[in-house]
Amino acid sequence: GGGGGGEGGEQAERWSKKRRTARERAPRPEERRRVGGLGQKRNWRDPTLCPMPNVNHRDFHHSSLAPQKETPKASYKFYVYQTNSDPFFQEVKDFLKKEGHREISFMHLSAIHAHQPGKVLVIIQNKDVETHLHQIPYLLKLKRMPRVQFAGVDSPRDLKDQTYRELFTSGGFIVSDGNVLDKITPEQLQQISDLLEEVGSESEWKWMVHFRELKKLKELAREDSAARWKISLLSQNIEANIVEVLPFHGCDSKCQTKYDYLDCLMKLQLQRISSRFAVFLSAKPENGDVFAQNGIIVMDVNNFAKDLRILSTPLQSTLVTENAIEDEDYDSTATQESTATHTSQMDPDMF
Repeated sequence: GGGGGGEGGEQAERWSKKRRTARERAPRPEERRRVGGLGQKRNWRDPTLCPMPNVNHRDFHHSSLAPQKETPKASYKFYVYQTNSDPFFQEVKDFLKKEGHREISFMHLSAIHAHQPGKVLVIIQNKDVETHLHQIPYLLKLKRMPRVQFAGVDSPRDLKDQTYRELFTSGGFIVSDGNVLDKITPEQLQQISDLLEEVGSESEWKWMVHFRELKKLKELAREDSAARWKISLLSQNIEANIVEVLPFHGCDSKCQTKYDYLDCLMKLQLQRISSRFAVFLSAKPENGDVFAQNGIIVMDVNNFAKDLRILSTPLQSTLVTENAIEDEDYDSTATQESTATHTSQMDPDMF
């Protein structure tokens, strides 16, 4: 006990000595007036005390009690894709209406145009995404319009807290049919690669190659110099993250005599849910309407450059405008969607 008291006394003595030393270093009153120069006074504080900035306590008290002004929220239109009679859907609608947003009908959803102002939010319940996402009405048309955004939600709170799942945000992926890699020349493959690199500077675009296609091309490369060149280009593009080889799956099975590209692209659309566009690239496009009904674009390889540049126009991520909800003209013949004016550098006749 005595030893502890001695140590405590020594520590107190050291602390007292430090404070005396600090005060001795402090300028005397007559010196303080000289610190700032002739006729200037500078506030001085004891260096042993914590510095405290000059505060007008009256202003501080007033500001702490004053109500904070909130930034006005922008209004937008919304459409809830309803799959059943679950109360969830009505709860979401009621919440958004209470927040000042406006529900639009199925009919108005079909008549939305890119030229119209303001955001349109298309909402789907998260548990419906896997089985019903491709059934959202006019999905492909809506994807083509930057003003339309998609959200997967579990509850109205997701919208309030902005913790909802963002779907189809930007970029896209491309799946080619079994003839594209066989028939294009190395020069044309280079053109496609350069184009994907160009549009990829704004948002991610990838060419998804089937394992079976690549294997077939490698077999041809044993005797064909052009095929060897294409394999070399594909390898470079894989390293550059422009091309990705799909894992072995049902399409690559030997017993699979014909690719089911629609089913494959629909699965990839779910797996790559943040990609805005799913593109099927074909030498001889067929059944385009069937693909489109599931949100998938079919492109002719001859028009690939022009069509891809139109799709890759950067999406307007800041679509929440300050204007309140307006009544819009839903006349579908009023205007047409704008198209890119960029001149294609791709060979106009690839085959």
